[in-house]
Amino acid sequence: AWTRGLSMVMGSSIYAFACMLASFLLGIALGSLAAQRMADRVRRPLVAYAAGIAVLGVLSLGSLSLLPLLPTAFMALVRSFGGSSLLLVLSQIAVAIAVMFPPAFVLGALFPLLVRAQTDVEGAAPAVGDVYFVNTVGSAAGAFLAGFVLLPWLGLRGTAALAIAVNLAAGAALLLWRGSERPRLRLAFAAAPAALALAIVIHPPPLDVSTLALGGYVATRIFDESPDPSLLEGVPSEEMLYYRDGLSATVSVHQLRAQRALHLNGKSDASTGGDMATQVLLAQAPMLFGKPPRNVLVIGWASGVTVGSAARHSSVERVDAVELEPAMIEASHFFEHVNSKPLENPRVNVIIEDGRHYVETTKTKYDVIISEPSNPWLTGVANLFTREYFAAARRALTPDGRLVAWFPLYAMDPPALRSVLAALRAEFPNTYALMLSRDVPDLMLLATMQPLTPADLPRWES
Repeated sequence: AWTRGLSMVMGSSIYAFACMLASFLLGIALGSLAAQRMADRVRRPLVAYAAGIAVLGVLSLGSLSLLPLLPTAFMALVRSFGGSSLLLVLSQIAVAIAVMFPPAFVLGALFPLLVRAQTDVEGAAPAVGDVYFVNTVGSAAGAFLAGFVLLPWLGLRGTAALAIAVNLAAGAALLLWRGSERPRLRLAFAAAPAALALAIVIHPPPLDVSTLALGGYVATRIFDESPDPSLLEGVPSEEMLYYRDGLSATVSVHQLRAQRALHLNGKSDASTGGDMATQVLLAQAPMLFGKPPRNVLVIGWASGVTVGSAARHSSVERVDAVELEPAMIEASHFFEHVNSKPLENPRVNVIIEDGRHYVETTKTKYDVIISEPSNPWLTGVANLFTREYFAAARRALTPDGRLVAWFPLYAMDPPALRSVLAALRAEFPNTYALMLSRDVPDLMLLATMQPLTPADLPRWES
């Protein structure tokens, strides 16, 4: 839950995840080190452990309350210290530490306390092994349930609230069991965390997800200056039309004046504004160069505009659209006024699957493959810009088939662009770069096994 929330604050890049993990592990390490030095001097380690679990719940509640304030704080840090790569990473570490370090410190301290308590029962070596075993099973189960069950079912707010309530309830139960030799004192110690756990279950703490879903971190990669606030006087604020914490990402749809945008973990991935030309032409470029295609594969659904644009061609018999996140399909209903309603088209087949895995394993041969994942600096998405992926796409094409891959020029340096171009050209001998204009930072890479002929251009122009 922390990872999903923080990815909307500072991005889903591998560097952001590394900062989160480093902050979490640092807290656990220092907490274990601090508790290890005092564990042997604690007379009742199980009571200290129970109190620690309750404190963990309280600190986690504080970190959840802090989450909506972090986008503004992160942007302020970046603006104050500059946008260089090193300073950006340091800002990400600072934000991750603010959320995760205090609870992780307590979490780390719990381990030696529980080992100490269990040592009194069965000896040191078995105690360490048993605690490690239970901790490993719990960590694996928690990661699985959070990703595949709790976040899609309860959302970010509900998942975090449930985890906090479980910590508080567990602490209350242990305090009631072993808190004091006096029954009334045990009840008194357990009452506070138990009451707080019950209150959180009945009324989960508020969480302003609209602030997180705006994706302010994108500006740290693209823009040097923020707009003049006076330009927005009298203009209605952005309205969130849709929000869902999905299996793999958080998806939201935002309306701002006449434009509608689809956000993935806060980052805008499609819109009815400046993105429309790219979304339409990503389908038209491979359709209009070469022979009219019959089977088309689209990797990435987003707003559905590209799929709808491909399905408008009468020669197309089938369009297979592969999308990893089911919430993206739901969100695309808000773009039916511009996407030609591809979900109602009988020739369109939606496949919920990882795009790279599908391309590598499909037995179908396609005349056209349209690849439009999100930005390559996002974790996981980078796999769709590799030579291995391009090789799999080549094998899934007919001999005269073609691949078009979208590549954003913004937030990317020239060596990264050259790397992707080299990977694509290593698999496709003929690669053509298409641009809308110098003012639109989007590149369409059209790759074919056979070179384009002079007969292709008049068809494109007509």
